[in-house]
Amino acid sequence: MHDSNSFSRRCYVDGKWGQVHCLMDGRMDVEGPPLVLLHQSPWSSFQYQAVLPRLAAAGHRAIAPDSPGYGLSDPAPEGAGIADHADNLAHVLAALDRPPAVVIGHHTGALIAAALAARHPELVHGLVLDNLPLYTPAERASRAALHGNAAVLRPDGSHLTDRWAVMRQRGDPELSDASIQLAVIAWAQAGPDGGHAAAFAHDPAPDLQAIKVATLCVAGRTDPLFGHLERVLAARPDFDAIALPGGAAMHLEQADQWVAAILPFIAPMPRSTGGG
Repeated sequence: MHDSNSFSRRCYVDGKWGQVHCLMDGRMDVEGPPLVLLHQSPWSSFQYQAVLPRLAAAGHRAIAPDSPGYGLSDPAPEGAGIADHADNLAHVLAALDRPPAVVIGHHTGALIAAALAARHPELVHGLVLDNLPLYTPAERASRAALHGNAAVLRPDGSHLTDRWAVMRQRGDPELSDASIQLAVIAWAQAGPDGGHAAAFAHDPAPDLQAIKVATLCVAGRTDPLFGHLERVLAARPDFDAIALPGGAAMHLEQADQWVAAILPFIAPMPRSTGGG
C-alpha cells in the first residue's frame, strides 16, 4: 500500500542567483532537522543518489541540492566565492522551509557547509565535514594554478575520453565505470568550474573557529585530502572525527558503509514519527 507520507522526488527552489535543483528523500512527517548534503566540484547531487534512500530508510529527511552552475541549477555569477555560496544556501533553506538543518558537505561542499555555520548559525543544527580542505596559502595558490576551466568541445568527442582517462588515472580507484560516466557528464555539463576556483581562493580557518554546533569530521584514507583531518583537529580539537577506508567515491560505491559511519552522530537528533 502506498504511504502518502513517504517521498522521493526532485524539486526546484529559488536561490540567490536563480533556480536550484534538489533531490529529496524521506518522510513528510519527520520531526527535527533535515539532512542537507552538499556535493564536491564539479559533480552534482548525483554524488548522493545512493545515500539519500539509505538516510530516508533510517528515518531522516534528506535533501541534496545541485550547487549553482552544476547539475540542473542555474549558474552563479563569475567570481562568486564560498561565502556567496553559503548565502545562496541560506536562500535555498528558507525556500524549502527547512531550517535549521544538519548540513553535510564533501570537499567544496564541506567548505560551503562550514561557511554557512559561520555566517548563518541560526540555520545549522549540526555539521558533518567530509574531507574538508584546509590548505596553506601556498597550497591554495598552487592548486589554483592547476585549476581546470570549462570543457573544450572537440568534434571527435575526445574531450570526453580524455576526461575519462583522467578520472581513471587520478580519481578514486573505487569508482565504477557507471560512476565515472556520471562524473564525466557532470564535468562536461558544468561549464566554467567556479566551485574549484572558489574553493582554492577560500581560507576556511576563520569559519572553523566560528562554528558553534556539534561537528563530525569524516576523512577517507584514500581521499587526497585525508591528511587535512589532522589540520582541522589541530584547529578544533573539540570536533568529533572518524576515518573511513574509502575515498571520494564512498557515497556512490560504499554507500552503506558511509551512512553507517555518520548515523551514530545523527542518531540522537529527532527521528520520524511515522513507520517504515
